[in-house]
Amino acid sequence: MLTKRLVEKAASTDKPQKLVDDRGLYLYVTPHGTKSWRFDYRLGGKRFMMTFGVFPEVTLDEARKRHLAAWTKLSGGINPIQEKKLEKLGQQLGLGNTFAKIWTAWLDSKKDHRSEVWRQGHQLNFNRDLSPAFGNIPLGDITTEALLGVLEKAENAPA
Repeated sequence: MLTKRLVEKAASTDKPQKLVDDRGLYLYVTPHGTKSWRFDYRLGGKRFMMTFGVFPEVTLDEARKRHLAAWTKLSGGINPIQEKKLEKLGQQLGLGNTFAKIWTAWLDSKKDHRSEVWRQGHQLNFNRDLSPAFGNIPLGDITTEALLGVLEKAENAPA
């Protein structure tokens, strides 16, 4: 098991080094002196390597916490690298699915079934009542309470 002192004192050599901690967690020291936390594991007969960050930004204690979280997922049959990729993809998609973007797609879907006057009226209501509050907010971040509050305010506004 590594100690804080061993991690701090780890020096680079002409070849990369692996300073082993526990259950696949180790400090990888490059010949240039960069120290990064890594976790090697196997799942379904395939080898994976997950990184947890660079020392000293990620301390030994933090690396162990991240390792424990990954190990717990792995022991439940979940590939922590795949899950991390899916979470990141979900976040990216969520940021792209703003209220305004979804609204525009919905309004465009009515193009062949509704009149131009109907679409313009709905766009006017959106621009006046909804867009200022929710336009650039990812759809998943809008709470029911916030939406109801804006709709009630719009309903009670003078015509």
